[in-house]
Amino acid sequence: MFRVPQGAAPCGTKITLRIRGEGSENVALRIWWQDTERMIDMVPCMNGLYSASFTLPKQTGLLWYYFIGTDVDGNRLYYGNSGDQMGGVGEMAAREPAGYQITIFDDAFETPEWMRNATMMQIMVD
Repeated sequence: MFRVPQGAAPCGTKITLRIRGEGSENVALRIWWQDTERMIDMVPCMNGLYSASFTLPKQTGLLWYYFIGTDVDGNRLYYGNSGDQMGGVGEMAAREPAGYQITIFDDAFETPEWMRNATMMQIMVD
């Protein structure tokens, strides 16, 4: 799986995802934002790769996604986040996997002056 750009992205950014889908009749990208699900048919582009692009929402938050491949017999196979849900290399699954996450931020946000160069502590009570 390939994603451009990687990491968190500002509101309204165009995201391109590619995945190797050898043996698949078609591949779809499932994304969901808040309570809305969207399926995007991916397009074969080269050497067994499928590609899809979409634009991030214009507000901050978390967007989730995973891939669905369908073979010539109509069987579905899923590719999503690994079991530890830490991102990176994902896993194939026979049922819906955990999704990958894109953090959407406001690039116009400015850190308050009082917080710049500050040391923050979080105290965890036992």
